[in-house]
Amino acid sequence: LVVSEPSLVQPGSSEAELLEAEWGHRGLWPLVRVSTLESTRDTTAAGLHEAELYLHVSEETGKAQLVGEFTRAGGYIECDDNAVEVWRAPPAVRNGFRLDIMAEVLREMCASMTSWSLTTAARAVLRSAEPAADR
Repeated sequence: LVVSEPSLVQPGSSEAELLEAEWGHRGLWPLVRVSTLESTRDTTAAGLHEAELYLHVSEETGKAQLVGEFTRAGGYIECDDNAVEVWRAPPAVRNGFRLDIMAEVLREMCASMTSWSLTTAARAVLRSAEPAADR
């Protein structure tokens, strides 16, 4: 889920210089940066995954590719030629969309994530992996 307006990262900007230092120069400019939130069941990081994604959109084809991402937990991660599909809600849905409600829901999800993760971990530890005898 994209949770921010896209912003351009122009070559020569301080952000571009930081990305070049992390990933090396690939000649893919400009980049588009968006903040995202993803629900994941990954065993190492179950819950909500927040990241800044860096995309390049080809001027010739209009196709987007994921160049890399930044997370507070993992730092900068370079991605190699991952095609991205951008889906957009129909105009009828977008016209009535309330950003304030979305922000409130996201805050509540993030706030409850810690207790949800601890509860899920406790259930996993307390449940037996063996099937019940009466089944």
